[in-house]
Amino acid sequence: MSNLEITAVVRAAIGFWILAFAAIYMYRKTQLDVFRSDVFAIRDEMFNYMWQHDRPFDVEHYTHMRDTLNGLIRFSHQFDLSSIVLAAIFTRDDRSPSLLSMIEAIPHAEERAYFQAVYHRVAHRAWRYVMFEGSQALIVLPVVAVYQIFRRFRNHGFHFELPSMAINKLMAIGRVDSDEARLIRGCLGV
Repeated sequence: MSNLEITAVVRAAIGFWILAFAAIYMYRKTQLDVFRSDVFAIRDEMFNYMWQHDRPFDVEHYTHMRDTLNGLIRFSHQFDLSSIVLAAIFTRDDRSPSLLSMIEAIPHAEERAYFQAVYHRVAHRAWRYVMFEGSQALIVLPVVAVYQIFRRFRNHGFHFELPSMAINKLMAIGRVDSDEARLIRGCLGV
């Protein structure tokens, strides 16, 4: 092996390790920061709601929701699928009421609807973070994609929208008369 080939192999290995570091470490930290930022925003909106509607800040449903959001922010670096499963199995405490039952017991209908919406937004955001933004996304995303394809096939017959989406994308970026768009249109008979 010549020195030029060895240099190329070493450069490729260094590039691979830099990419691996960026993908594993930096991407994860970025996703963690985005998740925390989203939960901060929800918590701030909830505070503003209570303040604007002249509601006391010491009611049980507000303090419990705020503490839950603070816990999500504080411990989100440990928040993954395995920790959720283990927590669900080993931390059953039937003595304290659940957050959802506290929300259901709110006497004001508007406030109850608002807190239900906040609860569902937080649950949806946490679910997205755990399932689609961590390392398990490498398993979950292909499974979800296959499920979506089979569901569309079952509901609509064999009508696959990806070629139409590709043409629309090409048109949207201003390449209507490009060779690629003509080729796709010709293959699809559009």
